[in-house]
Amino acid sequence: MTDAILSILTLIAALNIALITVTIAVYAISTSFLGSETRRALWRRDRRKAELEMKLKTLLSEKKKGIEIQTIEKEIEKYKKEISGLEVKLESLSLRGAVLYPCMCFVLALIFILIGIVTYLDYPIARLYLVALAFGWVFVGVWSLGKTLKSIEAAASKPLLPEFKVSYETYLKIEKCKVGELKILEVMVVNTGDDLAEDMELFIYFPEGFVLPPEGASSFGYLLQFQPPERRTYPNHMVAIFKLDLLHIDCYRVFYISVEVPKKEETYTIPVIIMERKIGRTQHELTLEVTQ
Repeated sequence: MTDAILSILTLIAALNIALITVTIAVYAISTSFLGSETRRALWRRDRRKAELEMKLKTLLSEKKKGIEIQTIEKEIEKYKKEISGLEVKLESLSLRGAVLYPCMCFVLALIFILIGIVTYLDYPIARLYLVALAFGWVFVGVWSLGKTLKSIEAAASKPLLPEFKVSYETYLKIEKCKVGELKILEVMVVNTGDDLAEDMELFIYFPEGFVLPPEGASSFGYLLQFQPPERRTYPNHMVAIFKLDLLHIDCYRVFYISVEVPKKEETYTIPVIIMERKIGRTQHELTLEVTQ
């Protein structure tokens, strides 16, 4: 039994040495890639935090006005999850997560193996405990290394395409206004993808009851078009159409629309469609809450 345990300890030691070599080699090969991906993840984390702070300020200021608190809290919870995910990704792509943590685990496993080989010659049960401890640290090290490899693989296989996030200028997807109010809506589109957006068209649809004054179209540079009942896409809606040549990575553009709000209390869904040369059509939704 002692010889078998000794063989297992020797095998685990060889495995640890190989894993340490692999960890260092992987990090050496992917250093330049990890640097750019880490900068990108840091920027996204900081932007999400800024957006979360804006949402929290809005939540505190709008509580007295009776805005839909649950809707805002859901958006804040979503942002917290996104920030948490970015923190995990940053940790796995950092020097600590990619090299130090796995290597530390493998070195600890080696220490337990050496203790088992050099000492406890006449205590096979003690050696079995050391084998279990060594296996445990190897497992933790492989898990940590696997997280880094997964992050690298996900980033390497991700196509470089634009991606859009649509909200109001407050970073919220819900806006509140009074019945019959003449309002300037501020719709913000952010390119959160990994490539610039080209030849964009933005379609913002307003259901029956909304009036879009023609002078607003001439002032803010959009086209107005009515969707007849036979149209499959949002019939009986008035649509404001914007055209944009370029939207660079990590940049945003605010689109202004002059709207006369319906004289009926209701929560309205405002569909937004973006057409872009590389990715085609993407669908988004905003909410407009009309109250007294």
